[in-house]
Amino acid sequence: RATALPCDLAVWAAGAAPHPLHAALERAGVELCPDGWIAVSPRLSSLSRPDCVFAAGDCSTIVGLEGGRGSPPKAGVYAVRAGPVLVRNLAAALAGDMSMTDYRPQEEFLRLIMCGDGTAVGLRFGLVLRGPWVWQLKDKIDRSFLNLFQPKGLRAWRREAKEVLEREGVEGLLRERQYDGGKGFGKAEGMEAREAAEILGRTDNKVDVDVAMAILRRMAAQSNFKDAVVEAWNRCRGKTMSKTSIETITIRT
Repeated sequence: RATALPCDLAVWAAGAAPHPLHAALERAGVELCPDGWIAVSPRLSSLSRPDCVFAAGDCSTIVGLEGGRGSPPKAGVYAVRAGPVLVRNLAAALAGDMSMTDYRPQEEFLRLIMCGDGTAVGLRFGLVLRGPWVWQLKDKIDRSFLNLFQPKGLRAWRREAKEVLEREGVEGLLRERQYDGGKGFGKAEGMEAREAAEILGRTDNKVDVDVAMAILRRMAAQSNFKDAVVEAWNRCRGKTMSKTSIETITIRT
């Protein structure tokens, strides 16, 4: 019997659950993890049927990652980046070539969630990002991803992939890239860490989303700059920077 619970805000945070198909796969000899996900190696091949069963994304758990790392969270960013490795290894398996490529998931990624009021909240490098500009950032990233599947976007991606393949080989195609990554740092080039922290810490509508994205790109590419921005952020915690309070948060998954 359904029960109605009055509330001001409902947050659905139940997490992911395996598909019922997994039980049928287990009966067919495909090994599952104790929590019901398909158990795969870093090559994204089944532990029990490595020659013919591959899985990537939320349906799987990766066992045996380098350094004893656990399998990454159930997040689309990992599924997208596993795609090129999955395609390469499927092609290798079909050709009878078992010298496959390991998928190496990145340690951290940009987390963004819209708040329904024209603002969004984000987390990157342990810094909480919030405000209208974060909504614009998510909207821009989402639209750029969807545009990849338009005919014009697919043609552009094919040209870029061909250039990368000729310049860097297969490893270039498999290299991990963030959606907050890209070419060049624009106005963030040469920017002081304190100024960068101040921009990322703003919660009003005075932030240029392209500049903020360039700062995140530079932080991802330059560890010294990233550390300096985080230090400036933490140093100003509890204080005011350009009329904006700055805070930090740690999320465990």
